Amino acid sequence: MREKLAFTASFWGDSAVVCRASEDRPAPVVNQEFGRFETWTQASAFAAGLNDGFDLDCAEVRDIVTSAYLRRSTLLNSIEAGSCTCAGGTLRPKPLSPRMQFVLAELALAITFCRIGATSQRSTQAARLRRNARKALFDALHFVLQSNPCSFCMEKLSGQISILHSALQDTCIPTGLDG
Repeated sequence: MREKLAFTASFWGDSAVVCRASEDRPAPVVNQEFGRFETWTQASAFAAGLNDGFDLDCAEVRDIVTSAYLRRSTLLNSIEAGSCTCAGGTLRPKPLSPRMQFVLAELALAITFCRIGATSQRSTQAARLRRNARKALFDALHFVLQSNPCSFCMEKLSGQISILHSALQDTCIPTGLDG
């Protein structure tokens, strides 16, 4: 059975683009070769012309595009539901979720940014490094609030968050967590 394709318009930054949706594939994908359009209406008209070339009526296009968005939603929900897959009461911890690994890596990089920024001779570079470190702290705290990690993950996160918070205090950048 051939894969069903349909085209739709979407916003991309300040302009509109044409996206290709495949039935039962997650999310429509931007087709950069069609370029950017000044308005969504122009992109939609272009997408409609492409769909006419495939002999797709409006209902079929809607079904294919909706299917792609639903697949994306299902995929994102499964990732969110599995955000904490580590200990779960077992003696041998399972691997950390990719999202948890990313947050821990971002925290470690932010700590390195603070150390480099503290020794940097250029104030603009140091300020940028500290700003990136502060953003990583915010991202980690947001992750903790949104994902409700288990105690094993929370222990790993809190240690790194504390180190980063101290590193930011040592570089005289207020974190909003003071006092």
